[in-house]
Amino acid sequence: MEWSKYNFLFESEKYGYLLYNSASGVFFQFEDKDEIEKLKNHPELLEKYEKAQFLRDAKIFTEIDDDIVAKKDCKKCF
Repeated sequence: MEWSKYNFLFESEKYGYLLYNSASGVFFQFEDKDEIEKLKNHPELLEKYEKAQFLRDAKIFTEIDDDIVAKKDCKKCF
């Protein structure tokens, strides 16, 4: 699993830390920035994360080339 090059991190005063994937159009809210960075830098920890399947479905973590991922829909995310 790899961190998608289409991921963007934001900090919102209202919502806290948000992760947006422009390939799938999905926003994901994190409680803690360290949590995001830990998964980004150590994707092997993803399997222990309770929302791992959502992060894969949302194309936040990918197993294949990001350019291919960007061309696919993310219908499972909704």
